[in-house]
Amino acid sequence: MATNYSAWFNYKFSNSAGVKKDLTVPIVRLKVDGGADRIIDIQSTSDISLTSELEQARSFKNLILGMPPSNNGDDMRAALDLTEAATGKTSLFVSFYLYKFTNGKSTEGFRLMSWEATIKKPPQIVQTLLKIEIKLDGRIDVERIMYNQGKKPKSFPF
Repeated sequence: MATNYSAWFNYKFSNSAGVKKDLTVPIVRLKVDGGADRIIDIQSTSDISLTSELEQARSFKNLILGMPPSNNGDDMRAALDLTEAATGKTSLFVSFYLYKFTNGKSTEGFRLMSWEATIKKPPQIVQTLLKIEIKLDGRIDVERIMYNQGKKPKSFPF
């Protein structure tokens, strides 16, 4: 059976002018500061590595994500929005979604959510990826979601 993974990051906040920011972007790398000293490549890893890293993210209250360049400008929008959140010390709601596919069908997913996250510093380009460093605060949940015949639960945003 061929198994692969897909990951997405969503953030929501209102800036100082009251403008709502809400964007979901793909993620290809994952790391936790203070956890195992490793960088997880989402597309070439195992269930154990991913679930372990999500638990470490909850324990160490941080997440470092690598976002690939995009053709539609979402990478630039994320960089600008998250720089604004970092410099304004704005609290935001963040969700990290991880999907597992077996033979091309969604079989399960994981979702990490933090209601009072902050961006540690403005995102930076490292190699070709946008590096996003997140401090997780307040309520932090990690959930496992099972799929029914490859169909996403209605609560997922995409």
